Amino acid sequence: MDNLSSSSHSVAQLDDSDDSANHLTREVFLDLGKEVAHRIKMDFPEAVDACSSTFLLSVRNSLFNELISTLKQAGEGVDSVY
Repeated sequence: MDNLSSSSHSVAQLDDSDDSANHLTREVFLDLGKEVAHRIKMDFPEAVDACSSTFLLSVRNSLFNELISTLKQAGEGVDSVY
């Protein structure tokens, strides 16, 4: 999980003007992504070993980006992301 803590990752950005709220939201979403990746690694170690070395980082970033996208859509008045 070392590469999950890397600061070099491709993740979405929030456009809101409240930097402290953005920072906290971003940290919470990244932590959620790390937890999901960790759970995958613990529950399916053979599958993770068979994947690319960046698989768990991709899981973390994908979850983060989906959460940011949902938050942005909610802020724009979108009722559903489906």
